[in-house]
Amino acid sequence: MATVNNGYQGWKILEGIYLDDNSLDGLIMPNIAQISPEAIVEDGTSITYNDFADVVPSGGSNDDIWYNAPSDVLYKKISGTWTVLTDRVTNDYYVPPVYNTGACPIPPSGASGS
Repeated sequence: MATVNNGYQGWKILEGIYLDDNSLDGLIMPNIAQISPEAIVEDGTSITYNDFADVVPSGGSNDDIWYNAPSDVLYKKISGTWTVLTDRVTNDYYVPPVYNTGACPIPPSGASGS
């Protein structure tokens, strides 16, 4: 399986870890600069990014997270209703995306990526 280098790579979902042994703590959140405490949810919850259109979410299950990048709006599905999360604060764990300006070499045929 190959991946395409589109020049703009970054984490979409951050996983919480315990600092004493680096094991996962079972919580995840979207990787955005301004987070809401309500957007820190249990692993297994869907976190969806809408990077291209300025629309509102539909479908989904309770506790799902949906982020609209063009309008910088964060939603959570609560009791069957998509709710805008307005209690946003600076995310100390935000990982900025990396823009790759260099060429990405294509491995020769038959090369393995393990």
